Amino acid sequence: MKNDEQLLKLELLIAKLLRYGVLFAGALLLIGWCSQLNFTENPLAQFSTFHRETLLTSITTQFSLGHWGILTAYAGLIVLISLPFIRVILTAVLFFKQSEFVLAGVATFVCFALLISVLLGIDI
Repeated sequence: MKNDEQLLKLELLIAKLLRYGVLFAGALLLIGWCSQLNFTENPLAQFSTFHRETLLTSITTQFSLGHWGILTAYAGLIVLISLPFIRVILTAVLFFKQSEFVLAGVATFVCFALLISVLLGIDI
């Protein structure tokens, strides 16, 4: 019975982590976006030109210029993107504890697939 209670606690932890993680990421995004509002200029003027730069270059530039609003928004995106990884990892742990090795293997495979897809999609 104690093992069932531990598994239930782990499932509840996963649910709470996702709920509060999404709320935290949303709060970071909202704070970052609201801090960049500027009503004295045309808000669409910054979108008139486009130049391509990598994520690392963008973060470095924003850090050196002290644009904490966009850095806060980036932090919110990073938290939001990391939540599925954390979910799959904790689900794999849950399956290992339940001795469901096939499902744990599938969850581990999904985790690696997510990791590879993110690494292939980011141009750092």
